Amino acid sequence: MSRGFDRKAQQKTQQERAEAQTQLGYQYYRQGKISKAHDCFAQALSLRLNHPEAHLNMGVVLTEQGKIDQSIEHFQTALKLNPNYGAAHSNLGVILLKQERLDEAIDCFQKAIDTGIQHADIYYNYGVALAGLMRLDEAIGFYQRSIELQPQHVDAHFNLSQALLTQGKFARGWQEYEWRWQRQMAEPRNFSQPLWDGSPLSGRTLLIHAEQGFGDTIQFIRYVNLITFDRTSVDRIIVECPPTLIRLLETLDRTVQLIATGDPLPPFDIHAPLLSLPKILNTTLESIPAQVPYLRSPSTSLPVIFDRDRINIGLKIGIVWASGQLSDHPDSIRMYRSKSCSLELFTDLLKIDGITLYSLQIGKDALARSQTQIPIVDLSPQIHDFADTAALISNLDLIITVDTSIAHLAGALAKPVWVLLPFAADWRWLAKRQDCPWYPTMRLFRQSIPGDWLSVFEQIRNAISTEIQP
Repeated sequence: MSRGFDRKAQQKTQQERAEAQTQLGYQYYRQGKISKAHDCFAQALSLRLNHPEAHLNMGVVLTEQGKIDQSIEHFQTALKLNPNYGAAHSNLGVILLKQERLDEAIDCFQKAIDTGIQHADIYYNYGVALAGLMRLDEAIGFYQRSIELQPQHVDAHFNLSQALLTQGKFARGWQEYEWRWQRQMAEPRNFSQPLWDGSPLSGRTLLIHAEQGFGDTIQFIRYVNLITFDRTSVDRIIVECPPTLIRLLETLDRTVQLIATGDPLPPFDIHAPLLSLPKILNTTLESIPAQVPYLRSPSTSLPVIFDRDRINIGLKIGIVWASGQLSDHPDSIRMYRSKSCSLELFTDLLKIDGITLYSLQIGKDALARSQTQIPIVDLSPQIHDFADTAALISNLDLIITVDTSIAHLAGALAKPVWVLLPFAADWRWLAKRQDCPWYPTMRLFRQSIPGDWLSVFEQIRNAISTEIQP
């Protein structure tokens, strides 16, 4: 009897020590001391291997350390020990979501909710997974539930804006889009001058400052014309933008003062972020200002770029296969990967008689061209800014590009442009449409299932062969 009593006492002591190590590890984790937290959870598991909380926390730490396969194993072990462990279902779902295993992630989030957990992040992540499958009505419902539970949930508000805008529900979508300034990826400008709310400008000077990527600036710079036409009392408009866009934006129909980002700003009375203008001016799906061209190729920027023996022969197609990566933020990396395709996919287009491909790709992805045997004319050495790119595009017959700034530039120039879109495309391309209300000369080619670029290029080949083969 005494020996049995001792064994139980020992087990109780080990359990208590495991609990203490788990609690200590949790404290270390909250302090950002990941390595020490890992050691504590490992010690807890050595004392009590069937400890679901220790497995959960070890999985969380391993996720932080980038050891994803090991973290999945610990979450799964936690669930074997406690099938109703909502936090383990949720954490496993987040990893599956990042791996784009969307159906599996949805199953995990549903199981977490079924355990009775009412946590804003679970509903938010559930919405993200649904949006990735273009189940937008459902996603909107889950974002809204997340906001009900946590009214200041920044990412839920922002993703709600994306879903609403994709559906063409602009009125509420623009309102929710203002939450972008609360996100880590956004950098709001802190001026003492007030934000413009759309009221008459009464002779004041308006500063419009560009934000986000080059494509965003090219798309929304059209609103400068709308402001000057509709708000004739404005005294002057200043546009602050990246230096590589200055010469291109000098071709706007209305004269504005252009200032390169980083240069001193002249005096102004009121300001507006460029992508807030659709909200300020109450843009609806039906009232998108779609008059093109609103940008032009500067007459002084026409370099000699083409083989003169080819200049009047066949169909000249400019191509771009990789989207720009704005930062090392996980969202930026994910967008880059989802939007970009392989250069080799363009190979079959060369089997169509009379086609010459011209690469407009710049940056690190332009190096991929030199590593293939695909006969493409490389235009990147001629490109120093977007005015040069506009000049090159003006000499081409068709642009075929992934979702990047070149798509917007070709559309703004009223050039025929075909855009290759991932399954869950960016909000500005709306849902299921082949046309684009922002750009009348644009045509959209969408993946039929996530990651399926082959079907997109089959559509492209068929369209060239049947519609515009030279």
